Amino acid sequence: MKKKYLIVAAHPDDETLGCGGLIYSLREKNHPIKVVFIGEGSSCRFDKKAKKRDIVKEIEKRQKHCLAALKVLKVKNYSFYNLPCGKFDQIPIIEIGKIIENEIKNFKPNVIITHSPNDVHIDHKTCFQATLQATRPGSKNENIDTVMSFEIPSSSDKSYEKPFKPNFFVEIKDKSLKKKLKALQCYKTEVSKHPFSRSGQLIKSLAIVRGAQCGKYYAEAFSLIRNIDKVK
Repeated sequence: MKKKYLIVAAHPDDETLGCGGLIYSLREKNHPIKVVFIGEGSSCRFDKKAKKRDIVKEIEKRQKHCLAALKVLKVKNYSFYNLPCGKFDQIPIIEIGKIIENEIKNFKPNVIITHSPNDVHIDHKTCFQATLQATRPGSKNENIDTVMSFEIPSSSDKSYEKPFKPNFFVEIKDKSLKKKLKALQCYKTEVSKHPFSRSGQLIKSLAIVRGAQCGKYYAEAFSLIRNIDKVK
């Protein structure tokens, strides 16, 4: 039986940055995957004087880019909740938790992947906490055997006092890395040239470093939060 994977991303592009290689590799083998986007990721860049229509236009543009990226990664199952960017901490965490709980109830995933609790972005931290809340062991979550965090260049790598510490690695082949980089390029407003944290050069370099750490050529790294090994 193929495992089902739920990716809980704070914003569109986090899914690609955090585990785009894994997503494509799994979809190549027809594993069921759903990506849930909690926030819209763009409104925080506008000041108070900005016109609402301009903000909406930017949100719609990012969502369009996201759909193109998901197509590259072969993901057809997704949801957008469009909570305000940069303001997750102003929303009762139980509300965000309920969104995730409902997704778990409907999709029944075995593996859930989300952000690191040590990211510098408040939305990422809140997303992790809400996911932790929503995945508490119990009868409602009996299908879940793994919860883990991915790293996000520009956020995880800027947490200098509490850097991302991976303890779980997934090898990604050359094709999967190329698809990840292609998906990232769909986010035209989110990428730039090196030394920007979300450059293609940085993403490939990180895959090489993580690969070397686990004895592979390319890899993505994760922090395993909880895993239940079901002996057969």
